[in-house]
Amino acid sequence: MGLSYEGLISSRDPMRILLVLLTVYTLTAGDAKPISKKGLPAPVLAAVKRGFPFSKLRACSIEKQGGRTCYELRIAEGKIERNLVYMADGSVIEIGEIIRLDSLPVAVTASFGELCPKAMVRKTEKVIRAQDVLYRITIMDGEKTLGLLFNAEGKLITRE
Repeated sequence: MGLSYEGLISSRDPMRILLVLLTVYTLTAGDAKPISKKGLPAPVLAAVKRGFPFSKLRACSIEKQGGRTCYELRIAEGKIERNLVYMADGSVIEIGEIIRLDSLPVAVTASFGELCPKAMVRKTEKVIRAQDVLYRITIMDGEKTLGLLFNAEGKLITRE
């Protein structure tokens, strides 16, 4: 009584459809691999608890960035959402806080408007890397998602 692949695709059962979609997403998500909270190193958990004691963990993954193994966590504290990237030893690589488009510095908004006047904005973040405060605007570029990283003066730093 095994299921064939065709049976999964043609089925109207919502759980089967969800299983197929999750499998496709996992296989196409790139380097990031979803993990459970139990898969996080103790120093990462301790750093999150120390830095964001009232937050709730929404999702976490393991990935490679520049040849280094990193842990990305999505947390929420009330209405504030953050994306955190840590090394296994608990050191912070990046803290990203979801912000409203109208909360961007004027220089960033102006530069972005000149660079991508008709772009569809998906998300805006305030990003802290070491001592740098940057602003990431995630847009749709055709079928692809593209992140544009600006400094506070509106200079485009990188495309991700």
